[in-house]
Amino acid sequence: MAAGRSGGTGRVRGGRDPQRRVTGALRHGRRVRLWPRRQSGAGSIDRDRGAGGPAPVRLRRQPSVEPVARRGDRQHGRAVLQAAHPLRQAGRVVRRRGALAVQASAVADPTGCDLQSRRRRTVRFAAGRRASPSSGNPPERLASLPAVHRRLRSFPMTVYRFRATPLTPIHVGDGNTLAPEDYLIEGDHLIQFNRAATLREMKPETRRQLEERLDRNDFQAAQELLRKSVEPRHQRCRIQIGAESKADLRKAVGNPLDPVVRQRAVRGFVRNPLTGRPYLPGSSIKGAIRTAVVNHYTEKHLPGIQPRVQPLVDQANTRRNAWKTLETEALNFEFRQLQEDPFRLVKVADAELPADRTRVDKVWPVKRDGQEDTRGIQMHFERLLSRGDGIEDGGFVVELELDERAAGDARVKVGRRLDFETIRRACIRFYAGRILAERRRFFADARPPEAIFGARGLIKINPDKVLVAKSIQERGLLLRVGRFSHFESLSVDHLRQGWNVQARRSITEGSSRTLCRCRSDTDGASMALPFGWLLLELEGQS
Repeated sequence: MAAGRSGGTGRVRGGRDPQRRVTGALRHGRRVRLWPRRQSGAGSIDRDRGAGGPAPVRLRRQPSVEPVARRGDRQHGRAVLQAAHPLRQAGRVVRRRGALAVQASAVADPTGCDLQSRRRRTVRFAAGRRASPSSGNPPERLASLPAVHRRLRSFPMTVYRFRATPLTPIHVGDGNTLAPEDYLIEGDHLIQFNRAATLREMKPETRRQLEERLDRNDFQAAQELLRKSVEPRHQRCRIQIGAESKADLRKAVGNPLDPVVRQRAVRGFVRNPLTGRPYLPGSSIKGAIRTAVVNHYTEKHLPGIQPRVQPLVDQANTRRNAWKTLETEALNFEFRQLQEDPFRLVKVADAELPADRTRVDKVWPVKRDGQEDTRGIQMHFERLLSRGDGIEDGGFVVELELDERAAGDARVKVGRRLDFETIRRACIRFYAGRILAERRRFFADARPPEAIFGARGLIKINPDKVLVAKSIQERGLLLRVGRFSHFESLSVDHLRQGWNVQARRSITEGSSRTLCRCRSDTDGASMALPFGWLLLELEGQS
């Protein structure tokens, strides 16, 4: 028996001083229940005594959590997570200081555990607590996401599957270049090899000969010996090479110390580091679509957008950031509220390309008068073979995902409400206009003009407009992607303004085009075509 602080006496369940027991539980981090589950008062003692028993004892430091609130933690946490799902509750999910709050009147009981009404209250998940099945804590990542993010994940996305056809050469690089010691030329192929693996597995006698030639500063002979030691297992990829690039790069291989010749580096196409196969990044396609959509809404709301953007474009110190204002005004979202960007509902997957559909070719800039600009260095790029090369079966698959249900849901806060038809028509209108403008400015003498863009039979270029085939008009997208898309295709109409570094003046149109020689007609003659034109034809959706 122990004396209570109120003067009464009574035997506490467990036979120990309750204050000492609570202190020990706090010190050792343990969780101790001082009462049976059928009792609801915090700090209760054994009440099974008779009516004549001593008065109950109350503790000065009472636990702050009711015993009934400790029951069913796992079931309750699991039920709240399911009830908070936007498609399974009738109430609203709100964000309150990073916590998940559920209206008490709207919480359903999807697990069938018959939660008591007092358990249906606002639930908060402590930040920093690790998710645990035993404690019922939900994953912290779900708890910390804004409500709009949880809603977006609940909508199934519509997948549009396209057949992509390069109309003209396309190059998307990874920023790396191939120096003459990184490749060898064998027939009509450029072979990139692994130098480290070749040196590591070189025979001792061959290694000794290599060192002797390096000691004599005979670098050309050393490189020849290194290339002869390359085995098939050392090869990273085999790339077709055009006649002009082949002739120029052979000179670079034969003159490793000539500083002018060594500038003839090869810029490769972006490749999967695991498989070594080239691919077209989905971000390149999505960026081209975004430019067309921004142009569409800029034209639609030009009277309201132009007064806010034009002053920024006119001033040299604010021109660099004018695009931020343009995009946020056209797409109707705040720049710091990226979760409201409508293109968060659009996803484009990387497209794997056939291994034999790239080639290294020489490229050069051409002025408006057709004269080649010889001031720059020689450039050799690995690019996609295209319809302009006479290849009709060089297509590949592109998949675009669009969350149209979320875009049409008023609960989801985004800027402009995008749908597939808006995207498709914006792309056709904008890039068909760029074809017409480019033909007038740089290819006015080309006959037929459609062949310059690899689109013979797909489009009809008239002096005043471009007519697109009915199949493309109804189910296709016209895009310009990758390097050498040029300034005009990366900016919007009516507000287009750039800066010419050499002339030190602002411009609204470019003064040159970068071309690549292709075999485009049935006679085998070559034509110099611009870069970047891509056609997407819808095959199906799911």
